[in-house]
Amino acid sequence: YKEPYRTIIPLIRRARMWQRENRMRWQQRQRQGKQRQRQSQRQYEVGANILGMHLEGPFFAPSKRGAHDERHIRSPVHGIETVKEVYGLSSDGSEEFDDDDDDHDVPREVIEPPKPEWQDVEIITLAPELEGAFSAIASLTQKR
Repeated sequence: YKEPYRTIIPLIRRARMWQRENRMRWQQRQRQGKQRQRQSQRQYEVGANILGMHLEGPFFAPSKRGAHDERHIRSPVHGIETVKEVYGLSSDGSEEFDDDDDDHDVPREVIEPPKPEWQDVEIITLAPELEGAFSAIASLTQKR
């Protein structure tokens, strides 16, 4: 009877030791995972970030306008100047504001939210067959 116990007891001890080591490793991985999660949450605590904007329209081909109202469809007749005008940028790149002083008590950001900046724009939907489109596309695709 003593021989099997001498063989089995060391195996049981090794198995228990292995279980303890694995449990400790698992607990350590859990702690590290929670630390990484807290660090990544701290990194993004300021809020969401815009990855890039898609400016869709009004430069659609009339036959491909989908649900967009026909009255709002435009052609970039003057190339990039028309695109800047539509999206609220002047030809020199500064923002254009309509300077009405009707609402003295309301902050400007509430009345008129900030306009997009060109570096935030990733995609502009613009039909290449429209008048002035090639000129606009050439300007838009130059290195920023």
